[in-house]
Amino acid sequence: MNCKVAAHKAGQWLGQCTDFHQACSKREKPVLPKRVVRLASYNVSPALYETSDGERADYVALSYCWGGEKHLLTTQNTIRSHKAGIPWSKIPQTLKDAMHLTLELGVEFIWIDALCIIQDDLVDWKEEASKFGSVYRSALITISATASPNTTSGIFCDQRSQRHKLRTHVASMKNIDIYMRQACSTTHVGLFEHLNIFGNGYQEEEALPILGRGWTFQERILSRRLLHCSGEEIAWECFSGDIHCECASRVPYTRPNVPREMHGHLRSIPDTKKAIEGRLRDGVSEAWDGANSPLREWQELTMAYSSCQFTYPRDRLVALEGIAQQFQQFRLGSYFLGMWGQNFHFQLDWMIMTLDESRRLDVPTWSWASVYHKCQYNFHPFSPSYQSVWLCDIVRSPSDVPPHSDISSRALVISSKVVDGIIQLEGGPSDISLDVEVNINGKMYGMIADIQQWPEASNQWGNIQEDERLYNGQLVLCLELSTYHLLDPSRCVKVCLVLRELSSAKDTYRRVGILFINESWKPGGWISLLISSTSISMRRNGHWRLFSSWSLPQSFDTIEY
Repeated sequence: MNCKVAAHKAGQWLGQCTDFHQACSKREKPVLPKRVVRLASYNVSPALYETSDGERADYVALSYCWGGEKHLLTTQNTIRSHKAGIPWSKIPQTLKDAMHLTLELGVEFIWIDALCIIQDDLVDWKEEASKFGSVYRSALITISATASPNTTSGIFCDQRSQRHKLRTHVASMKNIDIYMRQACSTTHVGLFEHLNIFGNGYQEEEALPILGRGWTFQERILSRRLLHCSGEEIAWECFSGDIHCECASRVPYTRPNVPREMHGHLRSIPDTKKAIEGRLRDGVSEAWDGANSPLREWQELTMAYSSCQFTYPRDRLVALEGIAQQFQQFRLGSYFLGMWGQNFHFQLDWMIMTLDESRRLDVPTWSWASVYHKCQYNFHPFSPSYQSVWLCDIVRSPSDVPPHSDISSRALVISSKVVDGIIQLEGGPSDISLDVEVNINGKMYGMIADIQQWPEASNQWGNIQEDERLYNGQLVLCLELSTYHLLDPSRCVKVCLVLRELSSAKDTYRRVGILFINESWKPGGWISLLISSTSISMRRNGHWRLFSSWSLPQSFDTIEY
């Protein structure tokens, strides 16, 4: 595979797309990003180009893995020299291949994050990172270095052996050698088949490392046209749903690792920002309409996204911002730390698939983004009458402008019912981890802990905050999220968050897990709660207390903090 061959095939696919795909087409050339790399020819050094306001031209974007090698970066010290020209000899192979392919496609500009953002300028990085979604969405093509694990291996690398030698005997002929390579269908599994997002990660992550990275997740979803490059073949996908590859094998319609039902909504987000008509205009209950609702699709998307890896975990919410900006037109309410205001209680109903050993300190514990590993939402039969948590208010500081505002200044005010419980740990000193149960009124319920609980003698506790550690006999608070009926209408399941009091702040709580209580349904009273920073606080007439009954008084003051 080389750039000339790849460009010839990609040009054919691009021509089909621009001529016949209304969902992918733009009426005019896009506004260029703040900086792009300008390409003249193979004999002229590429140069960083700062664009004028409103300047329009086609450009290519690059989606790739940085890897662990030393990078060619634009910094405050190198930006002047990069504007003068970057010698081809100093450009890593992956970036160089992408530039060569861009030249062969007849496009003058390419956007590469390492070169087009001043990497040691926090203000510039924040400003440009917030535009990632529009940068990839507006690009003529996004070149995806799908098989490349780093910047040095090139976009046409292949992590697998190219050929296998077999010796066989053919009748009436001498022994002959036959050379075979792995079928391209293996790549198709990783790229195009609908993968089970509840599984253990991407099936082809080793061969296609880009699929496991967090920043490239939104680049893949938001790009109008993607050209996947590997040593095996190139493949094409675009926003209309068209998928092509060189070997012409039959491949499914879906975009990589995106749930099937999501594609209709993602493809229907045009530049005119016209929202999906129909149920989205008809209120909250209409927007929650089973597996095809935008909110359900957001949850499916974040479950897939939560398994992605980041070099810097602090980027986890920022790297989702581009997709969130597109979902805003679906009228899902305020966007808040990876969740939406509409049907907020369903978005609190998540659990982790792999026990974390620690938690992010800068994200509230009630957000799925507070844990580092894959999470899963619990999709239950829905009826508004069984909702137990109500979102009363979202409290933000005056400067709270997502995604880069001070997360610790945010809070939620909700109403719900609570009951107290007692922690009981199951397991011995030799166990790798302990099971956690909660005693509620003499009955034991299995709890799914957010953070792994080790035996007391384990040396792993040195890596964990004291407030994440649970003890036998410890008092916890169970906050009811929702109640749904089983097949027997007299039986139901209560979904509850498990909260524990902070050792450093009396009457202040944080999420430590989730549990499910099977019991007969009984209505209860309400309590107002403030979820502030990584904690949950309660107050009744100026006094703090725990409650031992689901039925609670309703005379609660407005919560301040």
